[in-house]
Amino acid sequence: MPAKYKHREASAIADKALRKPQFVILTNRYLGAILGISDSVVSRRRRALEATGEIPETPRRQSATGYWLDTTNMGEYKPLAREKVVVELLKPENADRNNGAIAEDLGSNANIVGRIRLELINEGRISKRSNRVRDRVQAYVLRPENAGMSYGLISEELGVPQTSVWRYMQRLFESGQLERPEETIGATGRIYRLGKRRR
Repeated sequence: MPAKYKHREASAIADKALRKPQFVILTNRYLGAILGISDSVVSRRRRALEATGEIPETPRRQSATGYWLDTTNMGEYKPLAREKVVVELLKPENADRNNGAIAEDLGSNANIVGRIRLELINEGRISKRSNRVRDRVQAYVLRPENAGMSYGLISEELGVPQTSVWRYMQRLFESGQLERPEETIGATGRIYRLGKRRR
């Protein structure tokens, strides 16, 4: 919502609202929308009033959707938190996990995990997920015992998206490294021929 007031007026409005118990528990964005002022003004005035002890700190705040958010570490990017993320990203079992899942385990933010993952990729400490998925798919489908498996079955076996399996197998077909099968076996054991299912 566009700000309707000048900076001093907006600050005074935020101060007045934040001193009221029913408003101090709201998120900065929600309160800003109610008051018609910028959420950055609310955030700045909240920090100032908390620092002087004029209002209590609110580790849990209610959003416009009614959800209660934990704001304890909101906006923080501590070296210790970064090291915890780095340790998790360097674990082999987390190589193919998405940023959101790792962030949830650590109580962090997916954007922070993604930023640190990119830093580690640029430093050469970990490889891109797409390259790892490609290598796994290619190594799997080139084994003679896996010939004729459908995209869906390979996807299920490897735990990677079916679209990735299709894309990397198409490259193998086009390069001649893999012969395109006439029949494939699906996850249910049914045989598929030329895109049609056969019992």
